[in-house]
Amino acid sequence: MRRSLWGIGTVLAVLSLVACGPVPNPAPGASSVAPTATSAPSESASPTPSSTAAVATNSFNGDCTNAFSDAELGAIFGVAMVDHGVNWSIGQEESYGGLKCTWWSDDGKLGAIVVLTALPAAVVPDEVVEGVECSGGYFCEATMVTAQGWYSITVSGSATSEEAGVAQSLLEMAAHRGDALPAPVIPAVTTATWERPTPECVDLGVLIAAPDGSPITNEGENPKRDSLLRPLYDLLGKECNFSMPNPDPDGTSNEVSFTVTVVPGGAVAFDAGVISGKGTPLEITNGEAAAVLMPIIYEGSSAVFATDGTNTVAIEVAMHAEASDFGWVAEQLIDGLAP
Repeated sequence: MRRSLWGIGTVLAVLSLVACGPVPNPAPGASSVAPTATSAPSESASPTPSSTAAVATNSFNGDCTNAFSDAELGAIFGVAMVDHGVNWSIGQEESYGGLKCTWWSDDGKLGAIVVLTALPAAVVPDEVVEGVECSGGYFCEATMVTAQGWYSITVSGSATSEEAGVAQSLLEMAAHRGDALPAPVIPAVTTATWERPTPECVDLGVLIAAPDGSPITNEGENPKRDSLLRPLYDLLGKECNFSMPNPDPDGTSNEVSFTVTVVPGGAVAFDAGVISGKGTPLEITNGEAAAVLMPIIYEGSSAVFATDGTNTVAIEVAMHAEASDFGWVAEQLIDGLAP
């Protein structure tokens, strides 16, 4: 159920200075009392849309600054906000014509983190329930569907608020801005695109075998938290965990583990991901690959990020392992998943 904007009066005045524009009146039904928490930006504070192609291929024209600017989020949360560039996508959102955007405190602390995901409305599962939920520890999430897009947001950190209206107000503003831009286009599925939904973890395990014959144990899928955004996380794919004996006799552990994520059509984000993940080239026989830092807040584990030119696969390895030792997993999955 859609909910109205919440307590926007005071922050609208702040953001009008950021945008150098007039302050609109509060939305009908909104509180006229200044909230103790933060609130939503005004439409007058909208970032100027970037001069991208007339027909978008991704939500927000593929540009997160079309959703929010660093300056206006900084005004909302009272801390400088920026995209550090490390919470990049391995292609899940882009393969649907969508986009993931992240902003957080510029001081290296987790004072405020905003993650916005936008996808075309055509991919919305029946299980989606619009609304907003907050839990302890300064964490709120919200999701909504318009005629054009499916928008979801999480707001967390000590500089944010546990008030549901903050996340909901930000989400409604993002949706308003996204819908004002050309509709995203879902990339065409070709004969080379892997099937959706992606295989169950047990089925992926059948496709891989250690070069030295060591047994590989399927440890199951990373659990997803039951929440409003569970349908989104289910759509974006599974993270399958595996373990095997450590082939390095001098290793610090008797066992090494790795996590596999496969993305049908994910190659649209491969080049950008290699750059964002500070990738170094890794040779495989049936595609392109790089050793990267996996997407996470600030820094992630090392991983193999590979593509066959249409799809992507990421193999995240344990902290004591070398990503370059797991190129064979990417090779075997690319071969095994080929149509």
